Amino acid sequence: GTVWLDDLKMEEVLADGRTVEVQRPAQPLDHEFMRQWIALYQGAARPYLLLGKMVHPPRLETGPLIPAGHRRLPPVLHNAYEAPDGSEAVVLVNWTSNAQRVTLTWKNQSSSIDLQPWEVRCAEQGQMR
Repeated sequence: GTVWLDDLKMEEVLADGRTVEVQRPAQPLDHEFMRQWIALYQGAARPYLLLGKMVHPPRLETGPLIPAGHRRLPPVLHNAYEAPDGSEAVVLVNWTSNAQRVTLTWKNQSSSIDLQPWEVRCAEQGQMR
């Protein structure tokens, strides 16, 4: 069903018993994260994400798994894509609020990659950093 509410006010009860109105931030918490995805999709990663196909991702060594709801996930997620011209790229996503160093092993070449908190990056074969 659908519920319509008018004049709804949400309040949070603080530790001292006072209540304060819960307000939606002017900018969503994931704004910068989503902006990066859009920039990649419309830019450098377009041949892979829009026009390409998903391929088996290369090996990625990360830090320990982190609780995420009912599951545990690595701090950096990744997937690989092949563009129509045959070139390949890996999209890496640090979904945590901590900087992460990972090791990507792709076609017998290993590279350490530093990702800032909430960073999304497209790494093409031969251009990993």
